[in-house]
Amino acid sequence: MLDKMSKKELEIPRRTDFLMFRIVPPFAWGIFLMLLMSPHVVSGADGDSGLDIPMVPNGAVTDAGWALARLNNGDSAASQSFVYPETTNPVRLFLIDTGVAHASWFSQNTNLTFVHSEVIGSPATSNHVNHGTQMLSLIAGPDTGAALGTPIQVVNFNVYPGSGVASTTSGLIDDAISQAIDYQIDHPGIPAVICLASGSLSGASSSGLQATITDAVEAGITVIVSAGNEGANATNYIPSAYGIQAGVICVGASDQNNQHLPIGVNLSVTR
Repeated sequence: MLDKMSKKELEIPRRTDFLMFRIVPPFAWGIFLMLLMSPHVVSGADGDSGLDIPMVPNGAVTDAGWALARLNNGDSAASQSFVYPETTNPVRLFLIDTGVAHASWFSQNTNLTFVHSEVIGSPATSNHVNHGTQMLSLIAGPDTGAALGTPIQVVNFNVYPGSGVASTTSGLIDDAISQAIDYQIDHPGIPAVICLASGSLSGASSSGLQATITDAVEAGITVIVSAGNEGANATNYIPSAYGIQAGVICVGASDQNNQHLPIGVNLSVTR
């Protein structure tokens, strides 16, 4: 999953600096998407009863496949069913990725709403839609999404402008995160998550990108980054290196046999 980078230990003093990224192919991403399922709040008649109240899921996919099923039962490779809570609490998803295609298919999930899309960088057009579509299908695709029971507002910042080989830079990602912060400030009242599934081509650091991620967290946005599928140490790559920060979740992957990749010490979640 990690995209590798061309420069080592590069500091970025401003957003126009370029640190090359490539797109990160999806692998076993289901677990981090559980953040998009707003939890039920249950209390007794007098408010918080202080009791551990039994609860049951509201929705289910009988034949969900191993990746979604792993969310419910991480120890079973045989389980194929997936159950999820339903809630009226909306979540705003800042999908910083490619664009998204197949809108008519996504419309089958009535909890999903596209509220804004924009290409970051030049040209202001892009024919790259595959990876963003795959990521959103894991989050909220009909019969394939981990957060089917959650009302989700999608804000898509496409950081892969133009055509040809899909590649982006840390500067474009920095700009997209800044725009997500501005959007959240201008449209308050809904909890938000940034999904960032791109990574550097090789070991690197970026004080500029790290600062912008910190700004997002301080604005109340949870930031989710990829640890990668290549078995490399995530602490040496960006943005996965920043998974140790409060408010940032670095997510690893497992395969169909429930084998986890060795990706370093700053991993928050793996499934």
